[in-house]
Amino acid sequence: MKRTSVYNTWVGSVVGAIPPIMGWTSVTGSIDLNALILGAILFAWQFPHFNALSWNLRNDYSRAGYNMMSVVDPGLSKRVALRYSVALAPLTVALSATGLCTPWLALDGSLLNAVLIHRAWKFYDDGNEKTARKLFMTTLWHLPGILVLILIHKGGEPKCPKYALKTIAGDIRFFADK
Repeated sequence: MKRTSVYNTWVGSVVGAIPPIMGWTSVTGSIDLNALILGAILFAWQFPHFNALSWNLRNDYSRAGYNMMSVVDPGLSKRVALRYSVALAPLTVALSATGLCTPWLALDGSLLNAVLIHRAWKFYDDGNEKTARKLFMTTLWHLPGILVLILIHKGGEPKCPKYALKTIAGDIRFFADK
């Protein structure tokens, strides 16, 4: 699809958003709002990450005949990176609003999101090798940082059925006995 359309990034982002939804569903037995929010975070994060990466590889993509945003429409590439960076802020806050996480996630996540948005704005305002690299490097710690904060600020009881917890505990005992 990279040779035919810039929409390849959106398709790839959907594929990247599926694993957290699958994991949530396998543990809880249902797809609910929290699963969709986690998937949306992965979906949105991929745009600043990949658009910043592809910016410095534009010449290579062009020579290979790939229709990447950074090649076909550099302005769109910068706008999309900024748009999805901004979208990550309310998505992170939403996990506090649903009760999956404590309100502290909204505060701590906002700090990480502010840095990402700042880097995305710099890339949008002046897309060049330096701003693209800084945005890309920020994305490398941003997503793990948000995921760690989600774990730290988890609220309430686990949403998974009791049998799933018993199965997991049994599996751990099984491997510990080996």
